[in-house]
Amino acid sequence: MNRFHERPSRPAFTLTELLVVMGLIGLLSVLTLVSIRAIAKDARLSSAVNTVMAGLDNARALAMKKNTNVLVIFRPRLDGAARKKQVVDLVTAAWTGQSLRSSAGAIVDRFLPIADVPVRSLPAGIKVAGPRFDPIAEVDGFDATAWTDFVWDTQVHLPAVEQDPSNFMNPRNEVAGRIIGIMFASDGTTISTNSRSDSDWLFVDLNDDGVQLLRGILYDFTGPLPADLFSQWYENDEPLVRIVPYLAVFDDDDAREVRTNDWTTREGYWQDLVGDPADPVAFPGFITTNANRIHFNRYSGVAMK
Repeated sequence: MNRFHERPSRPAFTLTELLVVMGLIGLLSVLTLVSIRAIAKDARLSSAVNTVMAGLDNARALAMKKNTNVLVIFRPRLDGAARKKQVVDLVTAAWTGQSLRSSAGAIVDRFLPIADVPVRSLPAGIKVAGPRFDPIAEVDGFDATAWTDFVWDTQVHLPAVEQDPSNFMNPRNEVAGRIIGIMFASDGTTISTNSRSDSDWLFVDLNDDGVQLLRGILYDFTGPLPADLFSQWYENDEPLVRIVPYLAVFDDDDAREVRTNDWTTREGYWQDLVGDPADPVAFPGFITTNANRIHFNRYSGVAMK
């Protein structure tokens, strides 16, 4: 009797079966990476919204505590040793009680950052926008009273702008940005103007030198008004702040990946992002369709998602 028994043979995988399995594993890996990336983006945007909400709540409380107007602005800053990434800082500032009068007659309120309030930073690539409220039509030769909130103001993309004011006339890859802000009155409500000063505009004197820095040039409120007082090209600029009634928090990195229109020009990209002023309803832009909005209670000023 044979003491050894042959084991029954098992069929091996064919090359086709192995390729199918490898393909399925590759597909699952891609789907997993896409899902992880989407979750990470959502988490980053959610974290930014929470940071903005916390900064706004703190500013509102300070306005009531200090019995003065308190402002939150959203200011871009280059980050990292290579200065190739941008973050947006939330700077909390209070009215100094000082209003400067320019030689052209404009009254500008001067705000200063509150020293004991830490600056809050959003995750890299996240920006904040506010509605521009531009007129969109003319009726019988006059500007129509209907305004649109489909066009936005937001921060400049500093990494794409050469940070050398002496080369201002060189071609640029970006449209100028705006410093937008939310202003709280002493009763905690949001306001658009300072009734205590009847000022025309306001700015935050970030370095407390009593003058503005515009396009890298100091402006001491004498002489003619500089062109486009609201524009920001450079990291240290102190343009006039555009007060907005509500906010939109969005992923600018994501917007730059969605290249749907003519991105061969800077204007083409900007319209893709903020909306086309010529027809904002038909071409609303990335911010309108993809941002998380923050509104404010009309009576209390409390921020609401």
